[in-house]
Amino acid sequence: MKRLINGVLFQIVWFLTIGLASQMGELYAALPGLTFTIYLGRKSATQDLKRIVIWISLALFLGLICESSLIAQGILLPIDPPLIGIPLWLLTLWTSLFMLLWLEITWLLTSPLLLTLCGLFSAPLSYASGARLGAMSVGGSYTQMMMYTGALWAVAMLIASYVYRGLNLHK
Repeated sequence: MKRLINGVLFQIVWFLTIGLASQMGELYAALPGLTFTIYLGRKSATQDLKRIVIWISLALFLGLICESSLIAQGILLPIDPPLIGIPLWLLTLWTSLFMLLWLEITWLLTSPLLLTLCGLFSAPLSYASGARLGAMSVGGSYTQMMMYTGALWAVAMLIASYVYRGLNLHK
């Protein structure tokens, strides 16, 4: 039941973040994702601090690479000029998702093929929805954006799965 609740909470965080990004700006939009990341990490922070730091660092690294690539290629266009080259709220969504995967959907991390397919198909839909809700613009066609984001996320999720297993980040 806790997994279901946290999964629903992640969706609420996603919608709050997108809504705030489209209406209030980057800093306000980063708050829901940051809060959710802290909420998920709070219970295991004392005993798993090293693993949490590694996992969050991976989320930030992959998020920076993927989002920077999307923005540099002109595939995604932020509404306002971001403070660090990419909107902070995008990075907090990465950390939120990674904490959710690590703490609640661990079985998905142990299946590289399934996680890769999830990245390939779900990420483009998420970006398209975010753009339609006004959090960002798509520079070019939606088909191009969906293909590019799907490929990036498939690779990112494959890397996440192998890092998770390779560094023995299991709880």
